[in-house]
Amino acid sequence: MHVYPNPFLDVINLDFVNKSAGDRISAEVYDLTGRLVMRKEFNTMPVGRNMIQLRNIEVSKATSLCLVALKVNGKIVQTAKMIRTIQK
Repeated sequence: MHVYPNPFLDVINLDFVNKSAGDRISAEVYDLTGRLVMRKEFNTMPVGRNMIQLRNIEVSKATSLCLVALKVNGKIVQTAKMIRTIQK
């Protein structure tokens, strides 16, 4: 999984390889306290390389760290630490 840009302003892109067309794909974003701040369901996606976007992530207004989790069939398969910035 490749997650970018880092730091991000308001959009996170996740590039990943899906191994089965029947897999249910979702992504979650957690703040540093472990609070779930966003969940997005993508359901099934084609086999092979895919890219998904997470928008309007409601983490702290200040620059902060968060954790992005890619889930397949309800189980976390990969995570990435991301920095949210308020500057362009």
